[in-house]
Amino acid sequence: MEKTCLLPPIKLLLLDDSEPMLGFIGALIRQMAGPSWGGQIFPVATLEKAVLLYQKQSPDLVLSDFYLGASLTAVDFFKLLESIAVPKKPKFMVMSADQLLETDLKRLEPFSAQFLKKPTIQNPREFIEGLFSPHLPKV
Repeated sequence: MEKTCLLPPIKLLLLDDSEPMLGFIGALIRQMAGPSWGGQIFPVATLEKAVLLYQKQSPDLVLSDFYLGASLTAVDFFKLLESIAVPKKPKFMVMSADQLLETDLKRLEPFSAQFLKKPTIQNPREFIEGLFSPHLPKV
């Protein structure tokens, strides 16, 4: 008998300028969710590809690294996405290997973006729980 997946089958747009981190997070989600998950992950390393996928796929969740290189941050990315008309606005989340400054957290407030510490081999469950908690049914 196939084990039932407890994670909701969401569409996740994942933006990180590190290809290895994209691969690690994608593999982590698939491993923790199991084969019956039914969700989709759209990993992208560039802002341009992220915007195209956002328009095409209408994700339920957008997870972005905070620092996107070339002086861009998730705040800039979320502002851009907010200006694009989509059928349903997604939830925004941001991740970073380090704790964000209070000023950065304040800049994220207009987007109601939850902060997650980037996953490591030592904390995969904590990351997955934080990522999916807004999409789990309320008990």
